[in-house]
Amino acid sequence: VLRKAEGRIESLSFFTMAIQIALSHHERWDGGGYPHQLAGGMIPLSARIMAIADVYDALRSRRSYKEPMDHERARSIVRENAGTQFDPEIVKTFDACHEEFRAVASEFNEESAIVSPDPISHLPPSPINISSLKRNLN
Repeated sequence: VLRKAEGRIESLSFFTMAIQIALSHHERWDGGGYPHQLAGGMIPLSARIMAIADVYDALRSRRSYKEPMDHERARSIVRENAGTQFDPEIVKTFDACHEEFRAVASEFNEESAIVSPDPISHLPPSPINISSLKRNLN
C-alpha cells in the first residue's frame, strides 16, 4: 500500500521513510537481523533510529508474557547492545537524551492511557489529505 501511494505523491520523503522503517527496523547493526541481513550503514538511518525506539518501548511496556521494565534497565539493555544490535552512534544520542525517553514513556504509560474506540482520534490533523489519497489508491 505504501509503495503504491508513494508513486502517486509528489513529496516522497514521508512514504520513503515509512517504507524504510517498515522494512528495516528489525535489521541489526552486526548484520544478524531480518529480513535482508543488512549491516552498519546499509541500514537506513530512519530504521536505525526506530530500532532503538521500538526496543525501548517494548522493554518499557507490559506484555501478556512480561511486566514492564523500569527506565534504567531498558536504558542499560540498549547500551549493552551498541555495536551489535544497534548503531553505536545512535545509542550515544539515545543516551544523551534518555531522560526525554523516560518522560515520554511516563506520560504514555498504560495506567494513564486513554482507551478510545477510535485510536487515532487524538492525533493532530494530517498534512496529507487522506480522503484524496484513498480515492487515488482505488
